[in-house]
Amino acid sequence: MCIRDRSRLLLLLLLGCSGNASYPDTLRSAASARGLYIGAATNAGDLTNSSEPEYTMIEQRQFSITTAENSCKVGLIHPEPATFDWTGCDKVFDSAASANQSVRGHNLCWHKQNPGWLNSSLSKDQLANALGGHIDAVVGRYGERAYAWDVVNEAVSDGGSGVPVLKADFDPWLPKLPDFIDRAFVAARKAGGKNVKLFYNDYGAETMCAKSDRVYELVAGMLKRGIPIDGVGFQSHLSIGFKSQLSSMERNLKRFAALGLEIHITELDVRACNDSTRCDTQALGTQAEIYAELVQICLSIPECKVLEMWGFTDRHTWTRHFQNPTGKDEMPLPFDVDYKPKPAFSSMLTILNQHKPVGYTTQVSTCRNAVPLSGLIKVSSVAGCEAKCTADPACVAVDTDGASCYTKSKCDAAAGSCVGWCSYRKSADTEP
Repeated sequence: MCIRDRSRLLLLLLLGCSGNASYPDTLRSAASARGLYIGAATNAGDLTNSSEPEYTMIEQRQFSITTAENSCKVGLIHPEPATFDWTGCDKVFDSAASANQSVRGHNLCWHKQNPGWLNSSLSKDQLANALGGHIDAVVGRYGERAYAWDVVNEAVSDGGSGVPVLKADFDPWLPKLPDFIDRAFVAARKAGGKNVKLFYNDYGAETMCAKSDRVYELVAGMLKRGIPIDGVGFQSHLSIGFKSQLSSMERNLKRFAALGLEIHITELDVRACNDSTRCDTQALGTQAEIYAELVQICLSIPECKVLEMWGFTDRHTWTRHFQNPTGKDEMPLPFDVDYKPKPAFSSMLTILNQHKPVGYTTQVSTCRNAVPLSGLIKVSSVAGCEAKCTADPACVAVDTDGASCYTKSKCDAAAGSCVGWCSYRKSADTEP
């Protein structure tokens, strides 16, 4: 796609364009065909900026899920103990609804960007009431309009091995409310119900390392205690030097998925240069390879349901102001400052279009004359069982009731309607 000026871009956005009509031409449509949400964080002010219509037009056309970068955080949404300001958060949810997008809520409990009244001078009971009251109000307001919430954000300690699991300076929650994480998740489930997914979200835990070990310990312990957690968000603020660590990230995501948790890549950006290097063609090529490989990794893990970037255009990115003393354009996102798609956009779209959707046919009974591949696998839906089969090239069919799952390398049964325990066969053109 070659875009020469702003008016040309707007025309392409309105009419749609593709170099190959047989494949989807947007990240959104290509990812949806693979059962993946792909998204970008947005800002309420940019979504309603009439002087920059490209922002909303591209964001809504290219992405199926969004997150409010700042507008739903505690400090903005709850400025006084008895006062809520829904303005910015509502704008993000309303914009998403107008484009049939899902929303990841961010976030309900953090140690930063809190209002002045929420501080360590509060007693334990006051903190507990503030936490529960905030979560009840926010999650209750948006209900199932939210696909998921980052319930607790960035609570795990940084650094190497031998440090406590949680940050000692997680103000105002620690040390007065040591069970604040459990309380937050229980409150969020009560307010949102079982269909709103609840996540722990953090940075620096993408690879196999001491911090990801601590995150693993935290969420595994929550599961053991029966705390309602559905998944882990891996922020993934990266640079092009991360390429050598992608295999470690894949292993790490798989071990969290093995706990039965959903995996989201939540705040992805990849800095292509820094103060001492250039964002040249080679750097942008390496960046594109990292974006493509992350899509590939996510598609290879059935539990990886969301890949979301922290913005989508280099015109609006937090990296201009964070660990960037000169404010250099480090070009971390798939669209440049003029909204032109970069190699990272094309590389992701190519990977998504290389993954042929796998279809399944319902059969009238469970498999007969079957050759099993797996023992019992616990799943949450028929689609979840089918995803297990999709991930295994030797699998041709599954037996499932939507809660328990068995994969098969041989299965005889006739196509037709079925209720309860049934078999589902890969479509003939997708079988091994």
